[in-house]
Amino acid sequence: MQAFLEIIRGPFFGQRVEVGIDEPLLVGRVAEAGISIPGDATISRRHCQINFVAPAWYLTNMSDNGTYLNGRNVLEDQLKSGDEIAIGNSTVLRFLVVVDEEANPTVMPHMVGAADQTAPVRRASATYSAVACPSGWVRYVPCSEQIPAAELARRLAVRRPQYLIIDYNRLELPPAQELGPQEALFDWLPPAAIHGGSPFVAPAQSLDVPALFAAGWGRDGIVCMHSRTAPDELLAHLRAATRFNLRGEEMPRSKGLLGYFWPSLLEQLLLNQPARFVSRLLTKIDAVLIESADNPAGWQLFAPAEFDRHLAQMGLEPATPDQPKP
Repeated sequence: MQAFLEIIRGPFFGQRVEVGIDEPLLVGRVAEAGISIPGDATISRRHCQINFVAPAWYLTNMSDNGTYLNGRNVLEDQLKSGDEIAIGNSTVLRFLVVVDEEANPTVMPHMVGAADQTAPVRRASATYSAVACPSGWVRYVPCSEQIPAAELARRLAVRRPQYLIIDYNRLELPPAQELGPQEALFDWLPPAAIHGGSPFVAPAQSLDVPALFAAGWGRDGIVCMHSRTAPDELLAHLRAATRFNLRGEEMPRSKGLLGYFWPSLLEQLLLNQPARFVSRLLTKIDAVLIESADNPAGWQLFAPAEFDRHLAQMGLEPATPDQPKP
């Protein structure tokens, strides 16, 4: 069983850490805190902490400014998966618990938006094949259609912040502004040209991801990225990456852009280019999920080799030698 604490609102949105059972996790302004939130005077240096006292985790307030658990000002209280903790002027954290069984990992219901359920959601196991790429990352491909792309995206989002790069023009959907808060990747385009000429970037939690996948997966218009970088910093990174060619040379916009925003182009970059050519893009990204036409489930995942252990926790295992490859 593992527990996580993530910032879901505030200037450090996306920061996520595992909550151990051996020592308390401190939250506050100090640099040595497990989750450090400097710059907000309404958050104390040592604001609150979470510690494990078998068989449960507990939240303890340490600040005169108060710690709010699901809207209640508390001194100490037991935590359950899905609880939200508010501190300071604008920071909200979510506590999550993952239960991993040896053969069939499960997720506590509050983590997957199923608060009305009373039993854990049991995940089906599935297998994948893995191929090392010149980029230094690994391409993971499912061996069956047991786990569709939207379900894998949901499982990935449990463990790390998720962002979508969406080309609404290719998906033939309404302008991004009508579907939630999002940022144009090509922010230098005139406003009238934004919808038809720029992909949009948004945290997945602000979107209806299953509906987007149902409408647009397979149309070369959705890139699903996972990153622990703060949203503003990630957006700036993605925008900056468009200005450099594969040799690392900065390009004037009049001469083109590095087109990693569409699955078909990103696939070629990650499959064929060496690390020195794609390292600028990958530095702030943990994993990339995009469509694929060469396997039954229709997806492929690119990530560092150590991502195997995360896949195991999500119910995916390497294919055995006697299993058919996609």
